[in-house]
Amino acid sequence: MVCVYNETNLVSCQGVIVQKVTNIETNIVSKKSRGERVKNERKRLGLTQQEIANICGVHRVQWGRYERGEQGLDGEPLKKFGETGASISYILTGERSNVTPVGHIVSPNNDKVDDESELVNLFRSMNASQQRLLIETARQFVGEN
Repeated sequence: MVCVYNETNLVSCQGVIVQKVTNIETNIVSKKSRGERVKNERKRLGLTQQEIANICGVHRVQWGRYERGEQGLDGEPLKKFGETGASISYILTGERSNVTPVGHIVSPNNDKVDDESELVNLFRSMNASQQRLLIETARQFVGEN
């Protein structure tokens, strides 16, 4: 996923407006603090560096460089990290957002989107063992074993 600042000062990730910024220069953060946010998101998802490196198609050593801020996480690895549930807007801006990434929630009934968004946000705030327990419980509710 490539995220860009466009001419109207909007941060856009895969065509989704993430955040309007008033001064791009004051909203661009150091690589080191961005790396710390990459690490925070990986840990929030309950993944090791090796696991997320495999998912994102990079070597574990390279992932360590992202987390230390030695290199910026972007392109395909950033897209794949977002697909695992990492908050791209948080990584890029340092602020949590209630924006839901494209493709994560599809609802045939528009009235259910708010409940689904809340469920996804709660799921993302859980550690890996809590997420597995919730998935197991949900499967039992729908009769899947």
